Amino acid sequence: MESLAEAEALAVCGVLVQAGHEVVATSNDDHEDAPVTLFQQGDFGRTAYYSPSAGTVEVPDAGLAVYRADMRRVLGLIGARLELPRHLEPLELVEGTLWELGPARLPRRKARMTMWFARRVWDTRVFDSITEVAKRRPHTGMRVLLTSTRPDRLARRTLAGFEIVALADVRAADGLTADPDILSARLGSPQPASSTVGPIALSPDGTKLTINGQVEFRFRSDQQIEVIRQLVDAYRSGGGVRARDLTPTGSLRRLFGEKRWAELERFLQSDGSRWRLQP
Repeated sequence: MESLAEAEALAVCGVLVQAGHEVVATSNDDHEDAPVTLFQQGDFGRTAYYSPSAGTVEVPDAGLAVYRADMRRVLGLIGARLELPRHLEPLELVEGTLWELGPARLPRRKARMTMWFARRVWDTRVFDSITEVAKRRPHTGMRVLLTSTRPDRLARRTLAGFEIVALADVRAADGLTADPDILSARLGSPQPASSTVGPIALSPDGTKLTINGQVEFRFRSDQQIEVIRQLVDAYRSGGGVRARDLTPTGSLRRLFGEKRWAELERFLQSDGSRWRLQP
């Protein structure tokens, strides 16, 4: 928080709530950042510190207040105009980091789109935890991951089956609320270069795989989409996937069918235990 005034303004609208007090302070009179010892003075126990240049200096309670974000209030503001189902509360998927907001209705789109919100997507450990949760909660359609992370820190972040959108890019002019018109237009734009360049490209909903910019495969089955997502994720990380992790039967030929498998097999390589995409 850049200033006490900003903190107080956010507190007034309910975004920040007080969560205790600091036990140290810095001297405002000696122009130093070193912490100073606080003590109680006077009949009312006011907090103060001693400055060699100014003597005893009182510190207002507001200057020592510790605030935290009221995420229920924050998430309510973000989704206020997305026509989320009123009976659904945001579902916390990773404590203090990731929430599922629910299916949103956006202009010019026939079907609702599931919205997630995450903080600190720039942090590799946080993003890894988001990726793991996304794998455990597969979905056949494209989902949107809104984030408070700055747009310039998202350049290398991609997540299979999701469009990652910085809230700053789609925020309404009146505050934290996501603007549905801007968001809908943003989702209709081409995918970021980081998620489409190279020999392998997978659509956000996992239904279209493009290889070398020319060969396209379309998938409708939930199982097929999940298998392709795993193979694409493994390709991007430079690894492979065990056959038994891809399908319970261990037979990709049976999963995709003879005709589709004959086309797809040309771009797959197996070392006997793991399958890899090989464009």
